[in-house]
Amino acid sequence: MDDRSSPTNHDHRAGHADRPCVLHGVGVGPGDPDLVTVRASELLAGADVVFVPVLSPERTGHAERVALHYAEAWRIEQVVLGPHDRAVPGRREVAWAAAVRQVASWLESRPGALAVFATTGDVCLHSAFPRFARCVQDEVAGLRVELTPGISPMQALAARDGRSLAEPGETLAVLPGTVDDAGLRTALKDFDCVVVERVGGRLDDTARMLGSAGRLTRAIHGSSGGQPIPLGLPDHPSDPLPYLSTVIASPSSRGSAEM
Repeated sequence: MDDRSSPTNHDHRAGHADRPCVLHGVGVGPGDPDLVTVRASELLAGADVVFVPVLSPERTGHAERVALHYAEAWRIEQVVLGPHDRAVPGRREVAWAAAVRQVASWLESRPGALAVFATTGDVCLHSAFPRFARCVQDEVAGLRVELTPGISPMQALAARDGRSLAEPGETLAVLPGTVDDAGLRTALKDFDCVVVERVGGRLDDTARMLGSAGRLTRAIHGSSGGQPIPLGLPDHPSDPLPYLSTVIASPSSRGSAEM
């Protein structure tokens, strides 16, 4: 038997057809199993299935690694969303549709079961899950979606560096890695602290913009679980960072020293 298949006696909720069909979107934090909320850990431990997004079946995703600390492998089911591939137009859309159908079929065949979809970071911030869940709702009549927030990568990175993201009275902008130069330039001008999430291969462009705005000296970057690295170092990485990488540009000065 495949180690991901569920024993026949585990689906103890499947007989409760009168229960509403619920899909829980659960943020599992920045990649460290210790940075998972109690609520998230309880849902992972009690779920009949834990769906985890991956780019390919051969790769273990960040959310999957965390989920394996709380759920047995046979309760975890990969959902292949696929990468954005400019060389193959429509590839992502085909994978997305198949993933929606996969989750919808599972829910339709097991009314009343507890289904969890684990996603890295916070499910309410720059997560694809809410849009994915709406697509599943289009397939499953009466499906209710519930969200459990998680610790975001920017919070974990700031904490590891001993800095705050925004102190009382300060403003904070959180931008996706796809932000264009104009959007980043405006944020650097108008906000005290600027965060660029999922910066990936755009580190050099981001560093260049921060330098032009005079915001490089207090900027750091880091990936899931990694240590903060000053962005202003002359030997900062030239190769693309992991997709789940974050840049934080703190205010150039504050009223008092940070802890």
